Amino acid sequence: MELHNYDEYIIATALEMIILFDEKGKILATNKRAEAELGYQENELLGVSIERVLTGLVHKSEDGTLIDVVCGQEVLEGSIYRKNQTCFPADIKLECVSEEPMAYVCMALNSRERVGAVKELDKVKNEAGQAERTKNEFVANVTHELRTPVNGILGHVQNLLSIEDRPQQKKTMEIIERCCMDMNKLINNILDFSKLQANKFTLEEREFDVREMMHHVEDIHSSKAVEKGLTLQFTVNDNVPERVVGDELRITQVLNNLISNAIKFTSAGKVVVQAIKTLQKQDEAELFFLVIDSGIGISEAEKDKLFKSFSQVDASITRRYGGSGLGLVVCKEIVELMRGSINVESEKGKGSIFSFSVMIKLPADSVMEEQGRVAETSILDIKENAYSMAGIDEIDMMYQYGTPENLQATQETMEKLVLCIEMGNWEKAEGFAENLKRLLECKEECSRLIFRLELAIRKENYEKAMKAYEMLRDNIGREEE
Repeated sequence: MELHNYDEYIIATALEMIILFDEKGKILATNKRAEAELGYQENELLGVSIERVLTGLVHKSEDGTLIDVVCGQEVLEGSIYRKNQTCFPADIKLECVSEEPMAYVCMALNSRERVGAVKELDKVKNEAGQAERTKNEFVANVTHELRTPVNGILGHVQNLLSIEDRPQQKKTMEIIERCCMDMNKLINNILDFSKLQANKFTLEEREFDVREMMHHVEDIHSSKAVEKGLTLQFTVNDNVPERVVGDELRITQVLNNLISNAIKFTSAGKVVVQAIKTLQKQDEAELFFLVIDSGIGISEAEKDKLFKSFSQVDASITRRYGGSGLGLVVCKEIVELMRGSINVESEKGKGSIFSFSVMIKLPADSVMEEQGRVAETSILDIKENAYSMAGIDEIDMMYQYGTPENLQATQETMEKLVLCIEMGNWEKAEGFAENLKRLLECKEECSRLIFRLELAIRKENYEKAMKAYEMLRDNIGREEE
């Protein structure tokens, strides 16, 4: 082999991705590692804009010339985007290799493998004072959350002993059952978190049917969605394999947590759940799940708190909706154990989209079949389609007071509310009163009447609830005139 061929050999067989591009951002050359990691065929990257691979790290000026290319010795931590627009974390270094003509080289290394080491290092660096505060907040939250269902059990059991009416007994027993289920969820989260912290959490991989798993998850949450007047919609993409090998229980656990939160924080509209296959490498595949809701949403500044131990966005969330702040933390740890990641996109008052990916294996007898079914799947297209299915734009119009959508939603909610009051279904009535609060939140007089209505409903006082309802109905009627 001649001396000048050694450089080409080293570049072609390097463990890191190497991409050469010009001042216009046009990719001139790549090595095999870059093509394999990014999901392109041989020479398919040539001519593609570097912005598609390094989204957010390079920008073009008005004349089309690249600007803000950070060159030099600094190694950047960012994301590399595949052909189908999924991404993975990477250590990135950019160098200017020629000035006439201007040319740059991007060298990147997939950093997913060192996530575990970084997490351990972060734990060591935590300050003692912060750890103490976190522990105290955790103890306070969990003590409160455990006390609530226990007191509920005690109070209703005592009530059960003093009544004889059968329907009343059934209702009381249902409340007891719900309290026990809430307690079990809290305890399970605590146990899972303890195992994760002690590195004693293990995954149990076995073959299972993805579509059966999704049907099971849908059955679990459908009744709760119906109670709140929500539409729950599940979709499994055609490219998802029939059977895979992974930890079905833990994937279900993550889905259950995200869907429960979506239903809990959504007053009206839809919750859309989708499953797709976004990547396949020989006998492994990446499954990608989306959970989209039209609920209360979360601001950009508050997103960082979501996946931190023992925390929620603010204290009012804990008081109003419950929770120890452990659910999403456990989900994040589980997903990362399955070599995936979890993310959230949201805007205050305009719903949320949670997504997570996991790596699973394909059964030996289906590897070749699934390779023949690989289809290009753009996450951008899927998210856009999912948002359309969730009716986010319709929900926005619903909450704009005075629009036809708002008036129709208000009328429908009022009809459901009065029916629940007449039937003595106070729990559902409280949910519909909450929906009205959002639909009419800009009207001060309506807000006061809804507050009175909620108090009457919580006390299960039929006469006061109906009086408040009638006053609210009359007030809405005058506004429409």
